[in-house]
Amino acid sequence: EERNLVNAVQAKNHVIGCYVGLLGETALRMTEGLLLKWKFVNLGERNLTVEASKNYKTRHVPLSDYAIELLRSLPRVIGCEYVFAHALTKDRWRDPRGPFYAGRKAVGLEWVGFHDFRHFRASQWVMRGIDLRTVQELLGHRDITTTMRYAHFATNHAAKSILAAHFADAACRRGE
Repeated sequence: EERNLVNAVQAKNHVIGCYVGLLGETALRMTEGLLLKWKFVNLGERNLTVEASKNYKTRHVPLSDYAIELLRSLPRVIGCEYVFAHALTKDRWRDPRGPFYAGRKAVGLEWVGFHDFRHFRASQWVMRGIDLRTVQELLGHRDITTTMRYAHFATNHAAKSILAAHFADAACRRGE
């Protein structure tokens, strides 16, 4: 669903589609994404630096292959330091809601908001085995209890993980 939404927003506006995709891949806050400058994006090292964090703490966020693909597809606007910029005004996007709302309507996900991408990514990191302290750092939270609220995930996932570990342990005991 996330990729379908990103594609639908890209169909309305390529820059905002990439913005939405980057939020989903990095768990940036809406404003952090809008204020992201090219000088803080390091494609070679596969990370970006969040300078304008809500708690005024700089953090580094890894970039997935998909995030790098999105960033590489963006036009660089001469005279504008921001990643998500208007080519005509040579200024950053300030309100991406128009293309976002049109894209989410096109795929029937009107309930999705920008902040949901943060919840999505935090849950994905946890489900892939990233420990909560690391997720806390990636999200830029001061308090782990905030991260725990973001990192909600299906109870089925925990049960499946326990079963997988049980079967792997049993197979190891049998010498498989």
